[in-house]
Order: sequence, then C-alpha cells, then structure tokens
Amino acid sequence: MAIFVTGTDTNVGKTIISSWICLHLGWDYFKPIQTGGNSDNSFISSITGVPAYDSIFSFSEPIAPHVAAKINGSSIDIFKIQLPKHRKSLSNKIDSIPTTEHERSNFISAATQTKDWEKENNKIVIEGAGGVLVPLQKNGIKMVDLIRHLKVPVIIVSRSTLGTINHTLLTLEALRAREIKVLGVVINSTCEESLEYNSKAIAEYGSTEILATFPHLKEVTRDSILSVQMHDSMKTLLESH
Repeated sequence: MAIFVTGTDTNVGKTIISSWICLHLGWDYFKPIQTGGNSDNSFISSITGVPAYDSIFSFSEPIAPHVAAKINGSSIDIFKIQLPKHRKSLSNKIDSIPTTEHERSNFISAATQTKDWEKENNKIVIEGAGGVLVPLQKNGIKMVDLIRHLKVPVIIVSRSTLGTINHTLLTLEALRAREIKVLGVVINSTCEESLEYNSKAIAEYGSTEILATFPHLKEVTRDSILSVQMHDSMKTLLESH
C-alpha cells in the first residue's frame, strides 16, 4: 500500500504534507530521488520518527535531477527504483546503471513489487522531486514516468496563491493523460484571500476532490504539524489504497 505525493512546483510543501500523512497514519517515507543533500529524509526522520528509506539517487546540488546527475557523471534509471518489499529493507544507494543481463535480473518488476508490498501490508508515502514533468533523463523520461512505473495513486500538493488553478489543472491533465489515478489535491495555504475561490475552481474545473487545506505554520515542529487535523474521510481514502 503506497501513495505518491507530487506537487505543482518546487517548494510547494510536498515534504510538509508527506510528514503530516506519516504522522497521522504512521506510514513510512521514501524519497527515491533527492537533490540538495539528504535534508528531506533527515527532516522526516526527526519530525515523525517513522522509517525514512535511503534515496536511490541522491545529489548534493539543489538543482533539477537530470542536471545534478549529469554534473556527477551519473544517470537516473527509473527502473532501479523499487518499492521496499519489507520494512527498512531498502538501505543501499544505487549509483550506476546495470549493464548485464545478470544485473538486470536482480531487479523485480514494479507490478510484482507492488503486489508483494500489499501482501506484507506495509504502507509508505513516496515523495517526488519537483513537479510531474521535471526531466529525469535526457531521453525524455520525466517524474510522471516514475509514478507510472511504480503503479501507485497520487496526491497533488498545490499552492493557494495566484496561478495555482492553471498549475494544478496542468498537473491533473499530465497525470490523467497517462492513466495515473489521482486521489485528490491538498492545498498548502499561504494566501487566505484567494483560498476559497481557488479551491472551488480547482475542484470544479479539475473534476477532483480537495482532500484538505493545510494552514500556514509559523513554526514547523512535530506538534505543529500533528495539530493539523486530518479528516476521517481522507484517512479512509488513503488507507483503502
């Protein structure tokens, strides 16, 4: 059982919302592609206390993943990214592409991994890097292709500010065009004046559900995040996938 948390942009609040879900539901955390060091894993671990699996591809530069990989003489292969089959079993980074049939055979298909994960009844929040169309490889592979590879449903984190309607509808369109299931949208609120209108517009024109509105936190701590209540309907929705 897993969900993928994506966003309409960088710094839209994906990590905060991921930690919120982990805290309320006790799910594990996995960010397969990390740029800018290991800050998100460290944050999740310190805030939630849940297992945070090592990123498969991690780069110190806070830039787009495909650029960071190129600078480091590497390449991001989405087929190396697998859902952990057992709790805390994923601990080793992979930084080279398998070149032989033997190496390829060591990787289990996404469908099999997902089936095994559900069988074990483990639960995990997967966080993406940037938005759904951020490039991962020079051959055109994008974050949305990783989501499709993992075969998991998506929650979109969006802003409440001007421009969010367009950004959110574009994200919905990109996901649906690839037949990826969208559970709904969480709006990370920073602009109360436009929140109500933008929420209604996203729900109506995007034919989607606004799962929650997350308030602006003056201080980001375990207690402040946990104090934001999660509706039972959202808990039920997430637990059913």
